[in-house]
Amino acid sequence: MRLPMYDEIHLPFLKLINSGSVYRVKDAVEALSQEFNLTEEAMNERVPSGSNKFYSQVSFSKKRLIEAGLIFAKVSPYKTTELAKELLELNPKKISNSLINDLKKNGKLGKEKIVQGSPYTTEEYLHKIREINENDPNFFEYISGLVLSNILKVDFKKVVFTPQNNDGGIDGFIKLGINDETICFESKCKMSRPVAVGNLRDFIGALVLRESKQGYYFTTTRYTGDVIRAVNKLKSLKIDINIELIDGDTLVDLLLKYNLENEIVKNCINLNAK
Repeated sequence: MRLPMYDEIHLPFLKLINSGSVYRVKDAVEALSQEFNLTEEAMNERVPSGSNKFYSQVSFSKKRLIEAGLIFAKVSPYKTTELAKELLELNPKKISNSLINDLKKNGKLGKEKIVQGSPYTTEEYLHKIREINENDPNFFEYISGLVLSNILKVDFKKVVFTPQNNDGGIDGFIKLGINDETICFESKCKMSRPVAVGNLRDFIGALVLRESKQGYYFTTTRYTGDVIRAVNKLKSLKIDINIELIDGDTLVDLLLKYNLENEIVKNCINLNAK
């Protein structure tokens, strides 16, 4: 088998250290070569300076794990930190370079906290969604409709997407029950800025015109305090309209809850293949 990429080594190396079975880089090279089922040819690959390439990869991984605060520096045998134990408890599939950089910068699992059982952080998923949407402006609407169909436990075929140029203030809807109750949704794929209260007012107006009592607002970022207060006020008034706000973090949680993350991964693969 081929040599792994550098960031593919971090997680299995960290697990070896955490198990207490690694004392030197040489020990890790031996154990990881079996982990990756490396061929003799792969194990004999050299870097331009003449050093063994896999040994160099493992040495570099050790350096990165120390920088991230996941293993102690100058401690023999190698030993994982409390931060590493916290991370491993999340059962990640991969420790990405993005996560390493974030840990190096912040020294804790913060906003870039890796999603349990996932190879990506929340922010990496959102970045991928934005990237795909730049090439396919319908993508985020599709993802929103897919998530909503799972929330409402209905067939995705029930999702109706409105025309791009004349959507009437909503991106799609689902009709439910014998009375065809209309559940509407709006999707805002944004780079960094939060959704402002003006956008919410437009959505409320669209719900009124469609005689809909329930709406879902999806975004890849977050909502301003004015938006959150306005939605809470709606719930306290005698107005029969309810709006659910799905921000970027919540969206990724739902994608993973409903096992929809492959929709992002496969579209990234298609994007890179172009």
